[in-house]
Amino acid sequence: MEKGPASRPSLIKSLLLSLLLAFIPAILITAILAYFFIGDQPSSDGNQFRSQDVGTKPTINLTALQAPVDRQPTSPKRPTFMVITATPRPTYPPEQKWMVVDISDQRLDAYQGEQLVYHFVVSTGANNNTPTGEYLILDKESDAFSDGLGFAMPYWLGFAWIGDQEDGIHGLPVLEDGTVLWGDELGTPITTGCIVLSTTDAQKLFDWADVGIVLLVVD
Repeated sequence: MEKGPASRPSLIKSLLLSLLLAFIPAILITAILAYFFIGDQPSSDGNQFRSQDVGTKPTINLTALQAPVDRQPTSPKRPTFMVITATPRPTYPPEQKWMVVDISDQRLDAYQGEQLVYHFVVSTGANNNTPTGEYLILDKESDAFSDGLGFAMPYWLGFAWIGDQEDGIHGLPVLEDGTVLWGDELGTPITTGCIVLSTTDAQKLFDWADVGIVLLVVD
């Protein structure tokens, strides 16, 4: 038996069902978009929350709340050094003779201008009895004698008067019996104030030095 044409109500139900099936995907997509985009928009009171933030504790940015810090670059601290200024050595014309005695080293250096001529071991005064300072050679005597001390002072170069006594540069003292004193003690302070050299060195210096040249005594 042949089927007759479908009834009118059945056609309407089929049409509605087709329309519903066609719009369901669009409705789902619209709901998803609204969930992610419309929910992130600020509310009327100006506060912004996402839907998943509801019921959770908000996070506070403590760094943003802190007062601004001046972070100007600072120069590294410089180390402190003690500056030691050495006493400058005098400069003399090339032809000028001069001498320097260093008490701490027990040495005598003789110069002509800047040229070192002699370098001798000496003995200065015990207990710092040799006066420091700048002097001139006052006198020369090849065979001086000290009445107070009772010995000869060969190759004498006097440079400073201390009261009625004169200090000078000379060779090892010689007693009246010919005994030579202090020969084994050169290089150590042993004298009463004079500057003593070996007899050989004293003769060299005596022959080279002139009255009036500069003598520096430093410690």
